[in-house]
Amino acid sequence: MKEFYNLLILGRQYLFRFTRYYLSHLICLFKISINNLANNSRRNHPIFIKMVKENQLSRENINTYSQIKRDKFHSELIKININKEFFSKLEAIILFIGYSRSGHSLVGSLLDAHPEILVSHELHLMKHLLSGTSTDKLAESMVINSAIFNQNGREYTGYDYSINGQYQGKVKTLKILGDKKGNGTIRLIRKYPETFSLLNKFNLPIKFIHVIRNPYDNISTRAKRNNTSLHFAAKGYFANMEVISRIAQNTTFEIQHVFLEDLIYKPEATLNYLIMSLNLEKPTENYIKACKERLFSEPKETRFDYFWHPSLVNFVAEKIKRYEFLERFHNRSFQERPQ
Repeated sequence: MKEFYNLLILGRQYLFRFTRYYLSHLICLFKISINNLANNSRRNHPIFIKMVKENQLSRENINTYSQIKRDKFHSELIKININKEFFSKLEAIILFIGYSRSGHSLVGSLLDAHPEILVSHELHLMKHLLSGTSTDKLAESMVINSAIFNQNGREYTGYDYSINGQYQGKVKTLKILGDKKGNGTIRLIRKYPETFSLLNKFNLPIKFIHVIRNPYDNISTRAKRNNTSLHFAAKGYFANMEVISRIAQNTTFEIQHVFLEDLIYKPEATLNYLIMSLNLEKPTENYIKACKERLFSEPKETRFDYFWHPSLVNFVAEKIKRYEFLERFHNRSFQERPQ
């Protein structure tokens, strides 16, 4: 009964979000049509920015990027000349995998600030691969997404992910192109394992980035944001971990595990390792310094905001032991809140 109640809560939330996003999407399309009829397409630019930054339905709709590309003044908006030469030195595609509320937006923003990396924000690449969208179209859309998402700052879910003075939404030379949609990507892979073979269409190495937060904190934050029980959030968390474990055992793809606490407490070493694991040169001191200024002073320990029943603590503890990449959390639950 509790499981059904949690599903009902989530279903109601998703229905509300979809309705709100759908109505907003239709209004934006209507305004764009009016501006085009009036031969004043420059007025569409604030609308495009709103669609990409504020509306999940518009952001994940590949037609949004087709419309932007058709706008005769689109180069003024994205400030990138998207042609074959622009992609000529592309070396790899990166995808984020994991669980929501684990730090993917932060790490995606840090990578997007690198002069050789562009990371789209929740374009949902895997969904479009499944629908048959060409890799060329996807690559263009990922670039447009990054360029527009960084217009007027990089705020998302109440946080500012701007990295001052760096290359968010632009590059010197594009070598790495990625999409940040950790939870959605894993859910699709879990439901449609054949998506792995579709990744080969890029004819480039595919690298996965798995951002790991303390499982107890990650589960707590997820439960709080969705207003569900801790047990329900824990089940979803470990359903994703099982898929990630299978990916980690697949030698076809590289996977980099990035610990959020390492990024906070050892930012230089962690960023150097992550950037160099993508076969790029060691990042500059200016880049590292700018990234460090955006990091929190310490991880948020939301697990202490809840009462955890001992049986649930044991459930999570036993689950953690199954995954090698969660080894450091084997004995870290609620003994004492660090000072």
